[in-house]
Order: sequence, then structure tokens, then C-alpha cells
Amino acid sequence: MVKHWRNGVLWKDQFHRPNSLLLSLLVIGSYDKLTRRGVSNILITHEAILLDLAEDIQRKHELRFEWYTYYNDSFKTIFPMKVAPVVRNPSNPTDNVAESGLQNWAQFPGEFTRWTRFMGIGKHRYHSNVLGDKQFRVQNKVSRLAAEP
Repeated sequence: MVKHWRNGVLWKDQFHRPNSLLLSLLVIGSYDKLTRRGVSNILITHEAILLDLAEDIQRKHELRFEWYTYYNDSFKTIFPMKVAPVVRNPSNPTDNVAESGLQNWAQFPGEFTRWTRFMGIGKHRYHSNVLGDKQFRVQNKVSRLAAEP
């Protein structure tokens, strides 16, 4: 869905257009971040991921997605990436896809935010507090059902 959106945007030039790997890792990173915050898989919708991603992209100076599943922690010190945005390539931890996958971040945040608003995705609907409240209600119902004979 995100790649389809990207293909429909009139980018200023090739340097403003995010590549497929960057978009994929951004979506995966947003999903991972929501699950690490404790949001139930039932509540992680496409809208919640896109909203979280839009917020991350707007705060690109704080954006940092790194995966070390198959690498030890020494990669953090051997190949440090101090300048945000950082989206470390899980298959090549020396590659910052935020730099190699998008050379100019000027147009990307505005276009992505405009698209999410066009789709009707906004903070008022899917704010993390709302997700937390929904998760609490789901857990309450599950507990009551489990307690019934």
C-alpha cells in the first residue's frame, strides 16, 4: 500500500523519492515499535501503523530503527550511526537505508502526511492512548470469558 502511494506521487526528482527497501523497513519498524509498547496485535491496524509512521517521519531527526536479531551488540560500536534518521539495514548492518534509500528528505514527510490525512487517518482517531484504552477493554473481556465456567 505504501509503495503504491509512493509510485503515484510526482517527486521533484529521483533523489526525493524513497526506495522500496526504506519504505518496507519503515513500516516494519513502526509495527515493531507498536508491539514493543505493548499494543495487542488485534489493535495494530493499517491505520495505526501509518499514523505511527507519519509521526516518526515528521520527527526524522529522532528516527532510529535498528535490528540486531542476527548480530551481536558489537555492531553498534563498530559501525555507529549517530546522525538521525537511522534505518539500519538488517541484512547489512553497515548500511543506513535512511541515507542510501532517500538522498533528500525535504519532500517525503510532507507528502506522506498529506496522504495519511487524505486517507482519514488522524491523531484524534488512533492516538496511542486510544489504543491503550482499547487494549485494556479487550484484556478485560478476555479475562471475564476465561473466568466463566
